[in-house]
Amino acid sequence: MADLRVGKGGDIPSISEAVHVAVAHDRLLILPGVYAEDQAVIDKPLSFVGVGPRPLVVSTLPIPNGEAIFITHCDVEFTNLEIAGALATNGNGSGIRHVAGTLRINRCVFRDNQNAVMVQDNAETEVFIRTCRFERNGGGCGHTHAVYISDIKAALLQGCAFLDTRVGHHLKTRSRATVVHTCYFGAEPTSTTSDCICLAFGGMARISNNLFVKGRSSDSIRFISISTESTHHPTDVSITDNIFISRMHRPVIGVLNLSLRRPVVLNGNAFENVVIKLLGRGTVAKTRDFNHAFTQGLGSLGSDSPPNLAPNLAPNLASDHDITAQNQTGTGVQRN
Repeated sequence: MADLRVGKGGDIPSISEAVHVAVAHDRLLILPGVYAEDQAVIDKPLSFVGVGPRPLVVSTLPIPNGEAIFITHCDVEFTNLEIAGALATNGNGSGIRHVAGTLRINRCVFRDNQNAVMVQDNAETEVFIRTCRFERNGGGCGHTHAVYISDIKAALLQGCAFLDTRVGHHLKTRSRATVVHTCYFGAEPTSTTSDCICLAFGGMARISNNLFVKGRSSDSIRFISISTESTHHPTDVSITDNIFISRMHRPVIGVLNLSLRRPVVLNGNAFENVVIKLLGRGTVAKTRDFNHAFTQGLGSLGSDSPPNLAPNLAPNLASDHDITAQNQTGTGVQRN
């Protein structure tokens, strides 16, 4: 394993060249700067780490490969990068398109992509997304989303902020197991986001300590939907200690459960302007007083995040986590 410094003043000028030169398990230290039209297909285990102020990897033209800025076929980790502008002529371009292996994304920002992260069907794939910010993603057609996960083994999202997804869902997943914890799903008054979370195939899910806000222009009256496409996976869903806030001028559903196999359990959640807390099989075991819950916040998100998830703090979840050059200087090894 070696460190390769990438960018102006580094060992290799571009990300795509660095991927070509690197061998399995190398770490690519991406120096500050703008990396335009710098796409890569990754078929060996690698780590990408932004050094110092978050480097911007941006596409300003339709992606030549027709799919994504990064296409990953193995275990890959991304840390402290901003990925923006992924556009494909078929309307389904992605910042990251993950095909196989384990995908880890830490402290990254995704803006203005048709899909920020897309994960293809793979029974062994696991995805871990922590302390990331997703803003203005979605192509506006309803078939693209901020995070779009197909039928995989498991997905975990923790400490992330989702803002203003265009028409599509903030998170759509068909995963057999999904954990969403201490995230912010937000909306401006004119946001057209559909569902905050869509568990399209059902599955096992633990959704806890999140803040959900639905703007008045939302394209959907649901916060969370379950088994909207299929009851492909046995459903075991627990939704606990979340806050739901609606700014819509029509009745809103907290959770829609279309699964006939097993009821959903809601416990300890707080609601504002949500007329129907649960539609479908399940129980609302206990609710919290909204004013008390909101004042108290949602507790600590850990050392990498703000101490609570109030709306004025949540949009900055991923803004203050740049990795310093002093901590990630690397060895600067280049191979021929």
